[in-house]
Amino acid sequence: MVFHLEYRASSSDRVPAVDQGHAIVYTKYRDEQKSVVVNPVDFERLAEIEAALDVVCCGGLKTSDLAMHAYLTEAVSQGAIEDADTIKALLDL
Repeated sequence: MVFHLEYRASSSDRVPAVDQGHAIVYTKYRDEQKSVVVNPVDFERLAEIEAALDVVCCGGLKTSDLAMHAYLTEAVSQGAIEDADTIKALLDL
């Protein structure tokens, strides 16, 4: 998801300043979140992370057959496989 930004003059809406590392969540009907105000530095960081994840998830990066086989084998084993000889045997290396 890419953020779609709408810029407004700070004088047009009453929005408080937010310290870095904090957010203000405005709610509607007690628990329903309506909007969130964050520090501009934090927002830029979130946008950069979102863009990086978009490249990894949707950017057409290919996983090799060997990497996919290793991932699926480890997933089936229900735990990390760290022994080199076991890994070689499972991957027919």
